[in-house]
Amino acid sequence: VVCWSGDSDGGSDGSKEPGIVKQVVVIDIHNLLFAKTGIRTFILDYVKLIEDHSSDSFEYKIVPSLYRIESSTFYSKMNFWKSVLSHLETIWWKQVQLPLKAIKEEADFIFCPDYISPMWRMKATKVVVFHDSFFWETPEYYQSAWLFYFKRLINLSQRGRFMAIAVSESTQKSIQKHLKFSEPPKVLLNAGPDRKMKSTDLGSLDEFGITPKKYFLHVGVMEKRKNLRTIVKAFASLPSEFNGYKLVLVGQQGPRKDQDDYINIIEMINDLNISEKVILPGYLKRPILEQFYQNASAYLFPSSQEGFGYPVLEAFSFGIPCITSGCATLMEIGANATLKAETYESKSWVDEIIRLSHDEELRANLIELGFERLELFSRDTYLEKFETILKSGVGGG
Repeated sequence: VVCWSGDSDGGSDGSKEPGIVKQVVVIDIHNLLFAKTGIRTFILDYVKLIEDHSSDSFEYKIVPSLYRIESSTFYSKMNFWKSVLSHLETIWWKQVQLPLKAIKEEADFIFCPDYISPMWRMKATKVVVFHDSFFWETPEYYQSAWLFYFKRLINLSQRGRFMAIAVSESTQKSIQKHLKFSEPPKVLLNAGPDRKMKSTDLGSLDEFGITPKKYFLHVGVMEKRKNLRTIVKAFASLPSEFNGYKLVLVGQQGPRKDQDDYINIIEMINDLNISEKVILPGYLKRPILEQFYQNASAYLFPSSQEGFGYPVLEAFSFGIPCITSGCATLMEIGANATLKAETYESKSWVDEIIRLSHDEELRANLIELGFERLELFSRDTYLEKFETILKSGVGGG
């Protein structure tokens, strides 16, 4: 059962079946007003899972309404003052509006997928998702005043009934180095994508002058932690047999100037004289993005830090072999279904690309292992696991 709280444009009327008392879970999606990276995908995927899910034990109420979120364009283009306003609005929402909505809805749980929940002691159990520990591990990438109140609110959120969820074992371990929890965070691996069916539409590839299976792909925001310059340099160093290939880097500039690597990437591309072979299409809508996934020769993922690494699962779902760095999270998610570059030096990536391209048996094996690996992240059982965690917190405090 899904209710869109405060939304008259559809959804359940909130009525419950006679004789059945369901616990109310308020799902906070306010962050969608600002989020542009992985956390946005996470929240939208949660909403989709809940819409498709029928629960005997829980009634989900989503606040604010997705319709209102999608109708708002104020934060579509950010500047300094809008950034300041977004922080103030987040505090007002988390500490005033969300608690009042939870009280109005008689919530048993408040689910916050973005690190912070209300700081007040409440009747409802606060369930908070931690995606990574970047705020503690790389504080130089964040504005100091913002980081101070952000960390402070995370600590205050734990007052009263509280449960933490980590999206991977790597995140669970790293977050406990920086925060003290009354109970260790529960690990709930993100739900993976559906196994995709091939499309014959190649219009978007044609538009960019790309030949199917003749390009290497990366999808993600162009932040420094992504190490995209490593694969740009590796691509430029490939032998002549790869002259017909291109490198496709899908994604936007980093949301914060001190984390953004876009200008450095462009400079390297120009310095290496490969601008005609490196495609930067920017943000792509889902149907177009799927064309890029399903027709790639391989997916390259050189990140030094990831909270989860969802593109690995996307690559698996499209039957695309994946080469990753030794980042702990990527090794956890990919396991034996990916190739690992030994270092962040470009030569390591050149060696693995050549190895993958020359060994058809290895390629076929990685594709099959990727499909098998996806079963661990089944969408069919994800919310069952989530609800098991909620049930374990009933009566906690």
